[in-house]
Amino acid sequence: MPRLLGEQDRNPLSPRAGLFGRAHWAWKALPMPDPTSQYAIALLARLWAAAAPDNPYHRAGELLDSVALGLGRLRRLQRRDGSFDQVFPNERSYGATAYLAGAVLDVLAATGSALPAPAQADAAAILDAALPLLVAGDERYGEIANHLALFAWTCDRLAARTGDRRLHAKAAAHLDRLLAHGSPEGWFREYDGADPGYQTQCLHYLTLLADAGWSQLEAPIAHAIDAFLALCAHPDGSLGGHYGSRTTALVYPAGLARRADTHPTASAILAGLIKGVDRGTVALPADLDLPNLVRLGANYLEAWMRLETAPALPPGRLPWQEVGFWRALPGAGLAAATGDGYYAVVGGHQGGVVLVFDTAARRLVFEDRGYAGRLNGKTVTTHRQHPGGFRVGARTLCVDRPFFVAAMPAMTPIKHAVLAVVGVTVLWVPLVREAVKRVLVDLLITGRRTASAHMVRDLRFETDRVIVRDRLFCRAGLAALTASRHLAAVHMASANYHSPAPAATVPDLPVAAVPGGEAGVVIETTITVAPAAGAAGVTRRLCGRDDAVAPA
Repeated sequence: MPRLLGEQDRNPLSPRAGLFGRAHWAWKALPMPDPTSQYAIALLARLWAAAAPDNPYHRAGELLDSVALGLGRLRRLQRRDGSFDQVFPNERSYGATAYLAGAVLDVLAATGSALPAPAQADAAAILDAALPLLVAGDERYGEIANHLALFAWTCDRLAARTGDRRLHAKAAAHLDRLLAHGSPEGWFREYDGADPGYQTQCLHYLTLLADAGWSQLEAPIAHAIDAFLALCAHPDGSLGGHYGSRTTALVYPAGLARRADTHPTASAILAGLIKGVDRGTVALPADLDLPNLVRLGANYLEAWMRLETAPALPPGRLPWQEVGFWRALPGAGLAAATGDGYYAVVGGHQGGVVLVFDTAARRLVFEDRGYAGRLNGKTVTTHRQHPGGFRVGARTLCVDRPFFVAAMPAMTPIKHAVLAVVGVTVLWVPLVREAVKRVLVDLLITGRRTASAHMVRDLRFETDRVIVRDRLFCRAGLAALTASRHLAAVHMASANYHSPAPAATVPDLPVAAVPGGEAGVVIETTITVAPAAGAAGVTRRLCGRDDAVAPA
């Protein structure tokens, strides 16, 4: 909490009084503030209202003052059309507007009449200005399930506050779109696929909506927990990671907590998460940057408050606890298996990402995110979201995919200046604004440019080991071949946070390059967990050149 309060400009003489985000108001390093950091007011208001014996901030005047100051700044950041910019001028983000309107509703629900009258007036003005945009606008640059669930929840609450039936209809439209892009396998679409971390955030909003009367969501919620999230809950308490479409391992526990008193699988995932917090395998709110700190912190607080009033059921059994478990979800490109002492998860659509856990020691013993190398002066990699090339056998998998040019653009002063100039000029035109957003999403997240290198990864899940056999081809030759547990080629600001748990084993590669020509090289990795000894061994060896013809 001291860190969060220190992020707010509380100087009454400052032209940015009430703003969260020292990079802008203190360091002067950013040319514009990020209004979404004002979501901190929702966390502060909830903490102010949380009546617990060990909460030193309960009814603390300092917190209420910060909330009021933050509301005043948020009102000044809002555009005349009710929208907020987040990354660049004239962004007029529907998502940021729904997110911040939700924060204001949270503040009003937590503080009630205790909120000073001027701050209540600021809150009402923000909501009144946002309402027409929330009714008429939308987000169309991608199918992002957790965003749609948030939009529906904000519209539903505003409908209850105002009685405006258009908002109720808009909430229904958002949910229809979310469910239309859902999978029978139990996951909701995040850009191009399934992402366990963001699915927990999606479930947070869906459970709130179900509890508010949208009972038709109960069946999809239960199926999402049982069929998909359960596979992604690991023995060490972590959930998700670089095998998801957005490579996130952040866990939003409040939705699981709302079902933990009625749903044994939700209780089991939550129990594992609590152990993961103790073991240091889960990134906590205090470990994150400001935008993620405030939303994850608020979610953790909600989960704790729910469990205080509705204790969880005895946990059910998760897939990693089952003997001889094997399941593949071709649509998600996901597979999971247990053996004698191990639990393995594979993300085929991310290039065959492999995680192997020692189930007795409850720790990650092996992680492989694929390969990267240099080809024709460019960095190429297998780690990229790409549906297809995923074949399932009897406890076997084949991931067949090209390498992709790693799109990892960095912000530069020139790019920043161009974006600012574009923002204050042509982005006034809505069609141009939406086109620019689509270009940015394609550049940073969904775009895929293939390279003339190829990988075929065959996996076998035997009783006592996992065997990964890779065939790598490149007619022009592939240099500087590497593999690293930190390898990541998908741009995602909410990924790659550090947790203090011991690192998994990644053996050195036995080859530094793939020679050119029709034949490739074969690299075989064997992961063995000895349950009696509580030890794991990983070997990786070069099996020679492959005689098969390289794929086209």
